[in-house]
Amino acid sequence: MPKANYKPEAMVVNSIAPAAVAMRLSTNLSTVYWNLVLVEGIAKYSATATILKSAAVVLWLTANPPATATIGTADYLTFTDDAGRYAITIPTGKDVTMRVYS
Repeated sequence: MPKANYKPEAMVVNSIAPAAVAMRLSTNLSTVYWNLVLVEGIAKYSATATILKSAAVVLWLTANPPATATIGTADYLTFTDDAGRYAITIPTGKDVTMRVYS
């Protein structure tokens, strides 16, 4: 049974700049440009390098989410596959905090 106060270690990405991204996706569907970045990776437990299958990958668009931040208050949510892979598209120019719940 999981502990009620369990919180995974957060990984902070400071303000992803469009120029720093290998591929920038800009499209003009209206009068406003969308600048997006694809965040992808393999979720692993750092202590043992165990691949986390079917884990929730949660992102908040802030470097300091509140202590009460939960999966329900996240800005973005995706899941890992059987190989621990995940990918999610988020806007550039924002600080991002990512946590993986397994």
